[in-house]
Amino acid sequence: MDIAITSGRTLIIAACLLFLFMLGKKKHVRQGGGWYFLIAGFSLVFMGCLLDLGSVLPVTRDFALYDNQGLENILEELVAYVLGPVFILLGFIRWCPIIWNFSRAEIQLRTERDFSTNLMHEAPAIIFSLTSDGSVNSLNPFGEQITGYREEELLGQNWWQTLHADEDPAKVQKMRTMAMDDDLRDFVVTITCKDSKLRTISLNSVKRLYEDGQLLEIIGFGIDITARTEALTSLAKSENKYRTLY
Repeated sequence: MDIAITSGRTLIIAACLLFLFMLGKKKHVRQGGGWYFLIAGFSLVFMGCLLDLGSVLPVTRDFALYDNQGLENILEELVAYVLGPVFILLGFIRWCPIIWNFSRAEIQLRTERDFSTNLMHEAPAIIFSLTSDGSVNSLNPFGEQITGYREEELLGQNWWQTLHADEDPAKVQKMRTMAMDDDLRDFVVTITCKDSKLRTISLNSVKRLYEDGQLLEIIGFGIDITARTEALTSLAKSENKYRTLY
């Protein structure tokens, strides 16, 4: 019976250690030093469990360590079962606030990501993301509706060449350079839809960067101003006609 209880306790502590080592692969888990205290504490307790297990197993009773009861008691009672729990307690005291804060940050990040996803799908604007070479990563449903392209058709295609094929090349190059170096702000440009129709959009963009400052992607926001542009053009023609008559 003693062997079964001691073996079970040893296996539980070993499982805790294995679980902690697996968690330790994540950098944020090791912050603050709490993880190291937990590893040290559970290691000491595990050592005590091994000593207990060795003292009840017939095959290990003849080892010199177990003949010296004084040394065994010191190792078990002082080092393993006193210092071990102390380290574990210190570990939890330092570790729990970090895990709690990280969990809250993760929940907040997930909420913001869900909000961004919903915004991208529901916003009445063309929203797209591009790699540094202009390849399309994503296109929202409204963008599909305006351009006539399904997102799957554009994935991996060059946005500048595909959607601005009928625009002035110099203007396209200027727009691309501005999107790479700075951010676009109300940049009026023409896009060519799948059905070859031209539409005018007011384009804005922001950049997402890696930690080292390298460009991760460009996120573009386009507002379809075709109707407004046509109305202004028509109004300008009417004014010119009026001036000609009078």
